[in-house]
Amino acid sequence: MHSFPKRNAFVFDIVDAAKNVQNHYTAIGEDPGYGGHFEKEFCNKFTDFMGGGMCDAVSSGTTALYVAIRALHLPPQSTVLVSAVTDPGTINAIILNDLVPQLVDSEEHSYNVSVKNILDGMKSKPSGIVIVHASGLPVDMVPIMKRARDQGIKVVEDCSQAHGAVIGSSKVGTFGDISAFSMMNRKNIAVNGTAGMVYSRNEELFKQALAIADRGKPVWLEEYPDNDPRGNLFPSLNFNLDEISCSLGITAMTKIDEVIRKRRIVAGEIQDAINSKSKYFYVNYPADKASPFVIPVYLKKEVKNEIDVSKYAENLRHLGVPLNPHYRYLVSSWPYVSSFLSKNSRSENAALTINESFVLYLNENYKAADIDFIIEKMVELERSIERFHK
Repeated sequence: MHSFPKRNAFVFDIVDAAKNVQNHYTAIGEDPGYGGHFEKEFCNKFTDFMGGGMCDAVSSGTTALYVAIRALHLPPQSTVLVSAVTDPGTINAIILNDLVPQLVDSEEHSYNVSVKNILDGMKSKPSGIVIVHASGLPVDMVPIMKRARDQGIKVVEDCSQAHGAVIGSSKVGTFGDISAFSMMNRKNIAVNGTAGMVYSRNEELFKQALAIADRGKPVWLEEYPDNDPRGNLFPSLNFNLDEISCSLGITAMTKIDEVIRKRRIVAGEIQDAINSKSKYFYVNYPADKASPFVIPVYLKKEVKNEIDVSKYAENLRHLGVPLNPHYRYLVSSWPYVSSFLSKNSRSENAALTINESFVLYLNENYKAADIDFIIEKMVELERSIERFHK
């Protein structure tokens, strides 16, 4: 059995990160808390990576989305346009802010929302939009932001799978009013199992996010007494990230550019191999602008009646290829969420896409032999299907 390289992004960096925190706080005679030395350095490195702006480290990507959306103070029960393919954290953050998600369809064979469909959806005058940059591929934010600003619609970018993806020369997350990042394991910026970042270039929005993330405290006021809740602005919870995780985040930020560079190479080579050798499947993944997280693999239209994608992908996984054969992130297929969705939700193309695709996993440690194994097993499986049909 072929052994694919594990990511194991930190090895003993985890121990070193914890020791750095221990040494710092032992030297000053305090216990590590939050919002301290290591979070400040982590956030500084992240804003440098983004080319400026302001950010706050929080406990998870889902938390980051909740905080970012709440910071906009959208009218209760107003409509928010959102991608039809996304993680439950995105939808839950909308619902738990007392807003109504309206699913906007993708293009056929794309996990990302259709820009045209978003522009059409704005005609119904939603209060906000959440754009998900799925699988590390960026959605073109330029026409979306132009129309949104003209109409006074607030925009959140969900960059959970797309740290460092670019549109033109600007990184995703810098276009919307406020943005959210997940930094859980397997992400390009991975921290400590679960972590997130809220980012904005709007100072007032950022202040709101800071207060929401820390029980309503106006923490930007230097004289604010941390132990006196009489000056808190509103009810909220504690969504802060601990100092050890932030220390590990500092380490992750030193590696991110190289991680993205290597993943782009791997993604491009996977695309070239599948597109040149597979009879049944193709990849459309412009890796040079992406921040590869997973690679969607789509069924070719001309053979769509010849193969069951789900069974094929399951067999491919049993042959040792790391993948997800059932990408269950089609929001309209989740029973628990149906009563919360706008009746104007649409996801026909997204449903077709999910049924006609699977996702390949990858990391920056993949080599040529790993890519060769993937395509070898795909071709081997396809030949067995052809023999069966004959």
